[in-house]
Amino acid sequence: MGDVIAGGVMAFMGGIGVIISIFSFLKEQKLKNLGKLVEATCTGSSKETSASYPMFGFWYGDAENKKYYKIVAKVNSSIKIGEKVSVYINPDKPDKEYYMPKKEFMGKYVTFFVGSFFVCLGLFYVFRHSENFKEIYFLYLMLSLFVGTLILYLIGKIKD
Repeated sequence: MGDVIAGGVMAFMGGIGVIISIFSFLKEQKLKNLGKLVEATCTGSSKETSASYPMFGFWYGDAENKKYYKIVAKVNSSIKIGEKVSVYINPDKPDKEYYMPKKEFMGKYVTFFVGSFFVCLGLFYVFRHSENFKEIYFLYLMLSLFVGTLILYLIGKIKD
């Protein structure tokens, strides 16, 4: 009975990770399809908590109401001051909703992979006492999960 509870908890937590990664992906796609593409320049770094994140600045607006915006991007690649990057922004909230396709790509894939792993591991614990269950099925499932996540990563990397 303990395996079933532990497996259920693992599957539930993994499912939350998968859902978070899917919503992150959908938000990025929405910004890419409906947002405006601007070019931002790295102007320095911002210390939020104990980590240091690059700060970017860009101009946005029509000819009469052009305004300078600063954003702090939690990116997973190195950035040099003065480096220019493409940013998709929400025209209504340019300093709040943005996406950097060339710099933010790993988070959703890692969350998806780890979440899917825990869903599979949880299901393994729940069903391993079943009469028809074989451990080889779990290995096939894990292998397909890894290959599927790798393919999603490569497709996202190529598309961006």
